[in-house]
Amino acid sequence: MPTAEFSITSLDGSLPRRLLGVPAVPATARHIHNAGVVVYHGSRTTSVSGRQRHEFTVEFGTENAAGVVANWMWTALHDHVSSLAIGGDEVPVQNGAIKRALLDHATDV
Repeated sequence: MPTAEFSITSLDGSLPRRLLGVPAVPATARHIHNAGVVVYHGSRTTSVSGRQRHEFTVEFGTENAAGVVANWMWTALHDHVSSLAIGGDEVPVQNGAIKRALLDHATDV
């Protein structure tokens, strides 16, 4: 199945929980209904202000599933994240941009 790495950066430490629906610890996984699974890898502080980067891997089955994942990510992140990167590239928190980036950076495992 195609997979893509993504990270979110924010001062809001609750974002991983918002995405996963449970307290986030490394290796926590969440199934996205009819789309795939996301796994949390952990976080690190990226600035003196306390901004943290949280890293994830998402696996999805089809182009349509990537659209469902993009919508799920947008719903959880819009107005709450200072940056989103997929495959190392900064991506606007917009459904279409997220889907394109997921497909562009997907690797088959």
